[in-house]
Amino acid sequence: MDKIREIFADKSIVCGGRITVYYQNRAIEVIEKCKELSIRFWGLNAFVICGKGIQPFMEFSPDYSNIPNEEACDKGIEFIKIHQDKALLYEVVYEGY
Repeated sequence: MDKIREIFADKSIVCGGRITVYYQNRAIEVIEKCKELSIRFWGLNAFVICGKGIQPFMEFSPDYSNIPNEEACDKGIEFIKIHQDKALLYEVVYEGY
């Protein structure tokens, strides 16, 4: 288990045994921890709860792999805050995930 998953193990939802998702406020905390530990944050994969599972929501899944890490973290946090009115879960994609 990587350091981020270890820190947030009791605050995440594991779907299908392999996808770790977080509610919006927790996803922000994960990104902040990536920034604090200088772990490269690549982007977000958004999901919506559908029936007994989750479905990807690509429209709300930004990729920040082409910008510096600190800026990527800031943009990821801003993105989640802008879209807090939507019932989304986020997979936070980072180096070592």
